[in-house]
Amino acid sequence: MTENGKPDTPAAQSPEDYKHALDRKRYKVEIITALLLFLYVTIAAFQWREMRKSTENTIATLGEIQKQTTLMRQQLVGTVSAVVVINDFPGIESTQTDNYGFNIGFRNDGHVVASKVDVALLLQREIVDGAKPIGEPWHCEFNLPPILPTKVGEHQCFLKGLDKRSWQPIGKFKQTIAVDGSFSYWNGFEVATNEPICLRYVPSGLKSIFGSEGPGRFVTCDRYPGWIEYLKARMAGNGEIQPPK
Repeated sequence: MTENGKPDTPAAQSPEDYKHALDRKRYKVEIITALLLFLYVTIAAFQWREMRKSTENTIATLGEIQKQTTLMRQQLVGTVSAVVVINDFPGIESTQTDNYGFNIGFRNDGHVVASKVDVALLLQREIVDGAKPIGEPWHCEFNLPPILPTKVGEHQCFLKGLDKRSWQPIGKFKQTIAVDGSFSYWNGFEVATNEPICLRYVPSGLKSIFGSEGPGRFVTCDRYPGWIEYLKARMAGNGEIQPPK
């Protein structure tokens, strides 16, 4: 208060002081803004890390579920589906008309009906030593009707041009009939494709000092070299060698 009772009036603020005060306020606002921005970025980074971790865990869980589902499906297909195999060992049939046919059967060892059985075969005469092809090949492609469990579907491929005369070197095991191909079928769940077929004919009635030799049927390609070795040894008088298993 002044001596006359009037209130004191604040001194007028200079422009420089006003500018300094404004700068201080602006500085404080910038500091607070930077702190809030840092806090926001920190929280966002934490949330992103947690979301990424959760996503990775979800993906891993889904991958494990998919693996288990695939395994369960494979087990189900393996225990319940149709399973088609070649029925024992196919053979050659000579009819009264002096023509030869290749007989092959497919057996269903599964638990449901096998359908859409498609077979594609290529048959060719070959020299036993060296597997050199002889003559023209025979193409045999066919479809079988549905095969019930434990039942067999059969087919005969006619070997045009094969007669008693051309059969003689096969019967003496100088030549063989090679069968190569594949088959597919619907097993009740999916198409079982490209099941391989590889067979070679080994005759019977080969003469040795021990009697008659040979199985007189087709054998699988993995056993064929063993039969060649066995029969050559038997023809040479080896009585100790055992036939292929």
